[in-house]
Amino acid sequence: MEGVLQHYRRQADHLVQELNLMRTTVAADLPLENDVPLFVERLGDHTDDLISCGKEIRELACRGHEAAVAGGELAAVRRSLVESQACHRQLLAGVFRLVEPEAARERLRLRRKNAQWKSWVRTVEDSLARITAALCGLTQSLGESWEELSDRLGGSRVTAQATVSGSNFSTSAAQPPR
Repeated sequence: MEGVLQHYRRQADHLVQELNLMRTTVAADLPLENDVPLFVERLGDHTDDLISCGKEIRELACRGHEAAVAGGELAAVRRSLVESQACHRQLLAGVFRLVEPEAARERLRLRRKNAQWKSWVRTVEDSLARITAALCGLTQSLGESWEELSDRLGGSRVTAQATVSGSNFSTSAAQPPR
């Protein structure tokens, strides 16, 4: 359990690092112009929100790891994963907003503005690709953490909730056949 949770924390670290790089691009690498487009300001604010969420996930992963190391406190591990799952849903929704069609159209408009903006947009899009890859790694690691907890709990009931297209689906794993 400790190793899986440590990996989860490292994945969270990686995502926060990529989000911080994106924030630097948005804030510091802007073309020199008097009027910063509203889209760019919103992108910066949104990235700040995602960084906060990523940091919260990292802290929760640390708590879960510490609970596992301190004698396998599975209830505390479960609490950290439940809280982390809620943050993870917010993070997924936030990253999807960065890559949705409207945001892509805004980036295209900026790209067409001039060579400086074209370069800036290319850097932002490269950063978005790294963020999505890091988010995929985090998602995989979260799933592995839940699987490991389920294995440790043995025949206990485990409930997982996933949000898909704005709808909630709950699945419960009953006790395994004997």
